[in-house]
Amino acid sequence: MTILTDIANYINTNTSLTLGTDLFIGTLPANVDNCVGIFQSGGVEPTTYLDIIKPTIQVIVRNTNYETAQQLSYEVYDALHRLYAQAMGTTDIYTVFALQEPTDIGEDETGRAVFTGNYVLEVKN
Repeated sequence: MTILTDIANYINTNTSLTLGTDLFIGTLPANVDNCVGIFQSGGVEPTTYLDIIKPTIQVIVRNTNYETAQQLSYEVYDALHRLYAQAMGTTDIYTVFALQEPTDIGEDETGRAVFTGNYVLEVKN
């Protein structure tokens, strides 16, 4: 959870989102219509000879307004994609790359727009 917390704090500082208000770690609260959740999503094979791990994260944006959901998705994308050489809390990040641009995945069960983005990180182990 430390990596997620450090990424969430970075997003909190470098976007319009506020941790605990509209930015959450590991959840999209049912009672918050307009929010962003950051989730651990596995990873890719670690580097064999270097002390580097490659976790992946998923960012899900939910909003009652389609354009706002899209805009927030790109705000997070712009903050994270191609990020390099950052010390974040207890995490030393070498790089962050988006696996794709933010993607519309349709509406949730109550009609809110949902976008997602996936990112791979290279982190000092």
